[in-house]
Parts: sequence; structure tokens; C-alpha cells
Amino acid sequence: MDVKRQIVHTLFWECHEIQTYWKKVHAIIKDILGYVIPKECKVIYLGSINDYVTGNDRYLTKILLITCKKAVTRAWHKTDPPTAEQSLHIFTEI
Repeated sequence: MDVKRQIVHTLFWECHEIQTYWKKVHAIIKDILGYVIPKECKVIYLGSINDYVTGNDRYLTKILLITCKKAVTRAWHKTDPPTAEQSLHIFTEI
């Protein structure tokens, strides 16, 4: 992995504070779908869901993941990471 990719991966996925957020997001998605998808960067952050999410759930899952990433961008200059509740609020705005 090149340096730029590593930095982005660390900032948006591996950092302890953001990991707590993604764990909560993963739990919410599991509750909504009724089944577990992998808690991996390529699935949760990059949206590579086709192998894990059934056809009827894909659109909803994509929207959920987009809103979760939007919460991250809204909290970018803040010291605290976004909350799952903020993501759900963004979801209701859509």
C-alpha cells in the first residue's frame, strides 16, 4: 500500500476513535439487515457489499454507508469522531 493510501486508511478506518464509530455503525447495519456483514474497511468504508448483502438490501445498505461517511466528513475538523446517532440523523434528512 502506498503512503497516501496508508494515511487515508489510518485516518478513516484504523484510528482508535474512528474504529469505535465504525463498530457502532456495523452493529446498526446488522440490526437493520438482520444478518452480519464483514466489519472490514473494504466493505464498510469502501462499500464493496455485493458479496455480502442480498439484492433487495443493497440499495438501503449503500445509503446507510454513504450517510455514515457523510457524518465523518461533517466531523472532520472536530476533536471527537461522529456518532452513530448523527449518521442516523443524516439518513432521515435524505
